[in-house]
Amino acid sequence: MNKRLVRPTLVWLIILVILPLPLLWLLNAGLTDSFHNLLIYDLGLLAYTYWLTIVYLSTRPKWLERWLGLPKMYLVHGLLGVCALALTLLHSQLSFSMQRWGVLTGWLALYLAIDGVFYAAFFLSGWLVDYSPRAAKLKKRLQRPFNHRVSLWLHRLNFVAIALIWFHVHLIPRLYQLTGFIIFFDCYTLVAVVASASQAAPPEVKLVIDRVGDFTKRIGQVPPGCPVVLQGPFGRFEQEIEATAPKTPLVLIAMGVGIAPLRSLVQRYVGKRPITLLWSVHVPTERYFEGEFKDLAKREATFAYHSQVGRLTKERLATLLTESERVRAKVIVVGSAQGVLAIEGALLGLGFKKRQFIDERLTI
Repeated sequence: MNKRLVRPTLVWLIILVILPLPLLWLLNAGLTDSFHNLLIYDLGLLAYTYWLTIVYLSTRPKWLERWLGLPKMYLVHGLLGVCALALTLLHSQLSFSMQRWGVLTGWLALYLAIDGVFYAAFFLSGWLVDYSPRAAKLKKRLQRPFNHRVSLWLHRLNFVAIALIWFHVHLIPRLYQLTGFIIFFDCYTLVAVVASASQAAPPEVKLVIDRVGDFTKRIGQVPPGCPVVLQGPFGRFEQEIEATAPKTPLVLIAMGVGIAPLRSLVQRYVGKRPITLLWSVHVPTERYFEGEFKDLAKREATFAYHSQVGRLTKERLATLLTESERVRAKVIVVGSAQGVLAIEGALLGLGFKKRQFIDERLTI
């Protein structure tokens, strides 16, 4: 199997099979019922286990991010949400109960799950807006009412949904009487909630901030000395680079504030690998590190730098990149989602291979 597929496959195996297996075994071993009814219970239990996993993944656990990579972790998070919702819909359509409060808590949790998945698919991912200009324009118009603060509160509704499902299960007498199952069920819930509430102490960092969002536009109002809580660092750029041959050239392409992580890579690998840094901005004043990179290009023969106002076209890229880079280079692209897709499409047209790319799409 391709080494790049081993870790994602292992993660999916653990999430889809190993994690829910103890609960499924305890339920099916302790409950005597028809295959149809047990299947209904199993569908709901799988959906709940996956939902707990989604809540945990939303905290971006650093150990998993380092091992799997942030883009792949986001992909697992999103696909698992769709999978959990599909199982929940099947469970709701096949179920029948005379327990009034059990039915009510189940349906309320379902509505919250539907709202959460559709909201995340539109506002918090690039599944729609990366490929549909109309969806991107609509998202931009709706960003004022559905700002980051609203997104945080909607995300917290996941905990309400979990609480409703917890009550839903405890209100079913046949399940509540299965002591071993209920103990494990409560432990799973407690671990997920506690893990999602824990945060690591933030380090001291330097920030590059573009004032485009509902929070960043007000960054100037923050008084000096105000405590700031940070998460991270995230990303696997260094691990991906270290996995290549020692002298593999690097092509780093930044759009706007996407220069931030690439500047760190330049500082890390300049003089150790051939590096070509390409940086496009909207206006000349956004080239914050122009002097720094130009001076570095004068001192280091293996470092090439180009910046420009406006998008990098296929024709322009053809003049800036060498034949050796097209064949051997590791390419890292950071910027807006649509910009990243456009750059990668242009590079493919110039003879680059998809396996050469690593990207970070600044969708959120």
